[in-house]
Order: sequence, then structure tokens, then C-alpha cells
Amino acid sequence: MLLDVYSMREADNVKDIFKYDNPTQMFKNRLFYLMKDEMKIIEFVKLYKSITLHCGISRNIKEIYLESPDVFQSDFISGFEKLINSQNSINFFLDLIEIFLDQYQGNKQTILKSINKILLLDSLGYQIDEIRNQVIRIDSSHTYQEIIKTTLLLLNDNKFKNIDDEYRKAFEELKNGNYETVLVEANKAFESTMKIICDLKGYGQPKNHAVTNLIAHLRTHDFIENFQTEKFNALAKTLESISITRNNLAGHGQGTVSRNLSVMYAEYALRVSASNILLLIGIYNESI
Repeated sequence: MLLDVYSMREADNVKDIFKYDNPTQMFKNRLFYLMKDEMKIIEFVKLYKSITLHCGISRNIKEIYLESPDVFQSDFISGFEKLINSQNSINFFLDLIEIFLDQYQGNKQTILKSINKILLLDSLGYQIDEIRNQVIRIDSSHTYQEIIKTTLLLLNDNKFKNIDDEYRKAFEELKNGNYETVLVEANKAFESTMKIICDLKGYGQPKNHAVTNLIAHLRTHDFIENFQTEKFNALAKTLESISITRNNLAGHGQGTVSRNLSVMYAEYALRVSASNILLLIGIYNESI
């Protein structure tokens, strides 16, 4: 299990765009040592045989080491590590992760979080779906460059500091694999945007600060006065969608059954909240 130590928190603050290839040596080391520490030597040998078979890679370890891993443990581990370090294709490592998860006998939920953390620390745009235990591509770098990164830059304005803090918290929680918290924090950022705009425009605040009431409050004051009714209604539904998703999936207790919230909902929360925050602030800037 990976602890949230200083260097990892710092990495979360500077890596905000995903890549899809070129895994670093640090990524290789983390993944290899995690798997080695979590598997018995006989299981580790099985993993080695499986990945070389699936990828059609020549085995660099003598058969005698594979047949008697307890006797030649250090030789086997050294050989497996050399194979890992020699690979540069992301497909090799994604296949390795899926095979590892298929063979792993320990606590799947704990190990999934560690692997997802390792992927995000290297800014690799992949995560493990906690339902199917399969690798999924979580987003395109274009979305992060054009929407999420733009949002972070825009929120540097001191007027929007609270929104910036909440949105960054949501993004950090994505990298930590805390997907329910992503939805909660993204929704907070969206709510805060409307509250701050209400204050800046002198509209006051509605008695109830729920998203639907804040949207209705802005509509009452003709904040988006240039939209036709049909288009505005569609916009309102879009603005409300992030709140609906949050309430249905993360805003209530889990009860007796633990939920496995998919990363796609967390990503959805980040994208929709970012787009709507950009829209609202853009409308505000045009109105002053």
C-alpha cells in the first residue's frame, strides 16, 4: 500500500495533464516492487511466465531458476527486474497489470488503489476499473489542456480563490483514486462559483444553497439574459447534471453495501464542472 508522502503530494500539484506512453523508470520501479512485495515467489514466477507468453517475449531467465525459484530466488527476481526495465511499451505494462490482477490472491480493493496511484503519479492516463479489474483510458490530454487546465488558470484570480481550492482538491482526489470525493469537491466548486457570482453582482443569496436554487436565483436576476428560453433550459439541465450525479452516487451514505464508484463518474464530474465554471465566469466577465 502506498502512503501519501510528501513527494507524491508534490507530484499531484504539478502534473495536471495525462500522457499515454513513455512510462518512466520510477513508474517501472514502483510497479515492479509493488508486485514483488505482494506475491509469493511461486506466484511471481507464474506472473513472469504469463507476461512473456502473452507478449511473445523471449525469456531471459534460465529454466532452472524458474523450476526452483526458492533456491534461486535472487537470480529470478534480478532477471524479472531486468525484463521490466528493458520494456518501454505502455501496452506491456498495462497487460502486466491486468495479468497481475487476474492472478493476485490478496485484497483487490487495496491493491487497485495502489496501482491507480502509481499510474497517476506518472501522469499516465489509465486507471483500473474497480468493477471489471480492467485497464481503461480515462481521458484525452486535449480535454485536460483545453478545459481543466484552462479552468485552473482562470481560477488564479483572487476573487475565485475558494473555487480554485475546491476544484484543485477534486483533481487531487482523482489522482488519489478517491472517486466519490471527486464528485463532492467538484460539486462544491460549482456551487461556490454561483455563490461568488451572486455576491459580486449584488444578487444576494437564496435561502437554500442547493444547485437548483442557485441556478434559479441567477435566472431570476437575468444573469444569462442573451440566451433564448429553449437554449437556457438546456443549459440549466446541464448545470444541474453535476449535482444530480453527485447526489445519486456520492451524496448519501453507502448503507450496508460498499460502493465501487467507477472512475468515469469522477471524470464526468471534473469535465462538466470545469465547463460550467468556465461558462459562468465567462458570462460574469462579459457583464462587468
